[in-house]
Amino acid sequence: MANFMYGGGIGWTKAKKKESEAGQMKAPTQQQLSDPKWWDATAPFDAEYVAIAPDNTLIFYRQDSVCTWQIWGANSQEWLFDGFSHDAGGPPYELIPRPAKLEQSDYDRSIHSNPDHMAWAKFFVETFPNCGVDEDTMGGWFANAMMARHDFDAKPEPKEWSGEGLPPVGCEVEMSLGFHCGIQAKITYMGDGVFCYRNLRNGGEYTGAVSDSTFRPLRTQAVRNAERDRFELARDLLDDLSALDINVSGKTATALAVSFMNRGWRKGDS
Repeated sequence: MANFMYGGGIGWTKAKKKESEAGQMKAPTQQQLSDPKWWDATAPFDAEYVAIAPDNTLIFYRQDSVCTWQIWGANSQEWLFDGFSHDAGGPPYELIPRPAKLEQSDYDRSIHSNPDHMAWAKFFVETFPNCGVDEDTMGGWFANAMMARHDFDAKPEPKEWSGEGLPPVGCEVEMSLGFHCGIQAKITYMGDGVFCYRNLRNGGEYTGAVSDSTFRPLRTQAVRNAERDRFELARDLLDDLSALDINVSGKTATALAVSFMNRGWRKGDS
């Protein structure tokens, strides 16, 4: 592992748990760190890595671009720029990646494509026999939900945006506003100097100044995976070159990683 130094100062877990009587938070076990359910209950939904501070405080990170990382702010409940970069020396502690989702237990997955609300009601009652609701009542609930879903799907798709100029109304973007970054939003109004948006995380409606904001299209999971692979390859290059007494900057290692991936390298290749 390369010798990383801290490049930022704020951002902790979603909600810092009360410290124990001994004055020390309990560190998560290795089993918890490899359990997707623990991550779902503890971390922001789009956190990609966690670091454990000496006092066992959890620090969540995600990658924003090739050399810029974001750190989760517990108070603001948003991603902040005050993370680290390769040029600043990297993260303060070892980064532990988020594990992949586990496969669900075996069951008849054909139910997912079954449009019959009573089939869903029967499946639910059989799965949860102690729910205290009969199939007819449950069928009515599923019928209402399916009609609502039909109406929702009938709405026009959000407008696509290439990233050039300002995003149009209806477009879903990732934006920064002042010192806040990583805001996932849907644009509801775009004027010459002022815009309105709905925060996709909390549903709140807000306004902002165009001059104080930046926008980019929402990243797909495939893009996030590619960025993660690029970071891990750059980190491995730094380790390997350091072992050979070859000193390069983080930016150079990242540029090499981008070049390798552009030439067809993918994670898992030897």
